[in-house]
Amino acid sequence: ASGGVGAASGGGIPNEEDAVAEPVDLTECDGCGRSFRPEALAKHRKVCQKVFQQKRKPFDVAALRVSGVDGGPEALRRLRHDQRKAKRKTGQGSGGDAPIKKTPAWKQQSEAFRAAIAASRATTDEARQEAQARLDAVGPDPSMVSCPHCGRTFNQDAAKRHIPICEKTFAKKGGRLAKGGGTLAA
Repeated sequence: ASGGVGAASGGGIPNEEDAVAEPVDLTECDGCGRSFRPEALAKHRKVCQKVFQQKRKPFDVAALRVSGVDGGPEALRRLRHDQRKAKRKTGQGSGGDAPIKKTPAWKQQSEAFRAAIAASRATTDEARQEAQARLDAVGPDPSMVSCPHCGRTFNQDAAKRHIPICEKTFAKKGGRLAKGGGTLAA
């Protein structure tokens, strides 16, 4: 070789002569499936076993926080015991069936709104019937009050204001105002 700096002479940059490499035999790690040279595999197996194969214990922040407080560990133990007891009572533990959760109000309102939009956009009778069925499945909002005179629905406060007015309107001449039923302005 020439007197230059190459891999053979101890430098880090290989020469063109050194570039012809022999095929490297790679062995697969049993733990993670990655491939390594046989020399590196022995070192990797130790690390792989330690890092990837062992289950880590969960870090307990609460225990660390109360470790310096008088009576803290005992209070923490009691608190956790009470929480486990409460979970078992309500059936949230792994032993019992989970209670059936009621659909939140926001989700009911969202489904009702979507069904109403679908019903209004329906162009065919089949689509209209399907949308109406979806709207009926959602059902009326239990927090709303229906006016016995006009059938409109209101929240509690608005219903208290609306129903007396609507009652007066329906008492006169059979109800709603008809188009052209008013007096003309002179």
